[in-house]
Amino acid sequence: MSFVYVKRYGGFCNSLILWQFAYRVAALNGVSVAVCKNHFPEFKFLDVPNTILLNEEPKNIQLINSNDFNSKFTINFNSPIQFICEWNFNKCFQDEIDKPISKIKLKNKELESIIRSTCSDYIGLHLRRGDYKAIPEAYTNDEWYYDKCLVNNKEKIYLSTDGTEDDINFLKEFNIKRYNLFVPKKQLLSINCHYLSENNRHKFADSLSTVDEDLMLIKIIDLFSLSYCKIIYGSESTFSLLSGVLNGASVIYPRPKYNDVMKKFL
Repeated sequence: MSFVYVKRYGGFCNSLILWQFAYRVAALNGVSVAVCKNHFPEFKFLDVPNTILLNEEPKNIQLINSNDFNSKFTINFNSPIQFICEWNFNKCFQDEIDKPISKIKLKNKELESIIRSTCSDYIGLHLRRGDYKAIPEAYTNDEWYYDKCLVNNKEKIYLSTDGTEDDINFLKEFNIKRYNLFVPKKQLLSINCHYLSENNRHKFADSLSTVDEDLMLIKIIDLFSLSYCKIIYGSESTFSLLSGVLNGASVIYPRPKYNDVMKKFL
């Protein structure tokens, strides 16, 4: 059986970009994409097109460097293949019509309907702190987000963040919505877009099979909730980038050149 195999690299959104590239290559060659369930545990909650979920990593796969693809991205399949790219590939599709990531939907259609009907009336704010506190070139000052909230002070603001309470204290005067997702018996009440790092029980482990499913679902809901906002003020992060791709929202970045840099991946 021939397929294009994708191995996780980095966080979920980074890996989704690799999945998208594999999806397009697979579609052009008339085969499917394959991922290992333990590498993409988030797919448990998602409808992902043309993708096979494997119980273990495949053996005897052919490794192809994505930079070596021909201009039409066609491959002579003698066996399953895995392309080697991580972040180093420079050949990608440029058309704006077909964005495979936008084909990914939540399996829970009722939940997606709640998210869509609620968040479509919100201004989205993705405030990435967490690891970015130690990465000056990716960190965006509080003032930029404060100014965007000030301009939209009559709007309802949907905050997506991995920051602490101290990190978001500068936004306390604005109309920011916070939801609760789970009660002790894990009954789904409504959407939740706001998970704080002091409550984050899981930092990605070596084995993704040990991921806390509650937190995983919260992060997925976070991404989809942001994606349904009418406009998004983002961070220089693939999380912001993909929130715009999923449902076509307009994303404004602190440095506009970021969008140009990332276009080669989408």
